Amino acid sequence: MVDLVPNEDEQQVIDSIDAWLAAELPLDRLRVPGGAMTEATRWTEMADLGWFALGIPEVVGGVGLSVVEETMLLRACGRTLTMPSMVATVLSGHVAARARKKDVNRR
Repeated sequence: MVDLVPNEDEQQVIDSIDAWLAAELPLDRLRVPGGAMTEATRWTEMADLGWFALGIPEVVGGVGLSVVEETMLLRACGRTLTMPSMVATVLSGHVAARARKKDVNRR
């Protein structure tokens, strides 16, 4: 049976993501004209936090966590109505990582 309750490590990931999103991209931003544009200014910070490479193996430059942590990230981003391109960027990172991994294995 699958346990859907986060363990202690997963809960720490959830809490840190939720805290950052609450501080940097609160839902109130969507109630003011131009408030959604705040997300574009935070894009680099999200990348620096490793969010776009969370589930990508370390051998190809990712953070090396699992699809569980990545799902928790995307779930939190959905709750705060983060831009849809967040999911597209995470998925493109996986495509690029697979291509890179094939290149590494050929050498």
